[in-house]
Amino acid sequence: MVPCGSIITLEVECDDGTNYSYKLQIHDDILAYKAPHSGYFVNLSDKRVFCILECNGAAINIKTNGLTLQELYKETLEGIKNRFHKNPIEIEDAFSLFQYGGKTIKGILIQLNNVS
Repeated sequence: MVPCGSIITLEVECDDGTNYSYKLQIHDDILAYKAPHSGYFVNLSDKRVFCILECNGAAINIKTNGLTLQELYKETLEGIKNRFHKNPIEIEDAFSLFQYGGKTIKGILIQLNNVS
């Protein structure tokens, strides 16, 4: 679904209107799985390495250990709180925040499920 080495983005909005835009490179594929008689899904426990390349256009180049997309999102929120002293608005469905090729991960899954 999203090949290894691809660039994905994450947008986080804070309660004061401040936005943080992250550019990340994935070091493992984000796979879409399909169970019999079911739609495509991303395994929530799949862990992968990410390199956080930029925040708001500034290079930061931080490499993570193996994290799920949800764990990466939670750690990003904590980083915004601790480093920038802002209150990010937490969204339950992180798949609607990560984007690849102009589409959210959730949107790509919806598209896959509508095709099959």
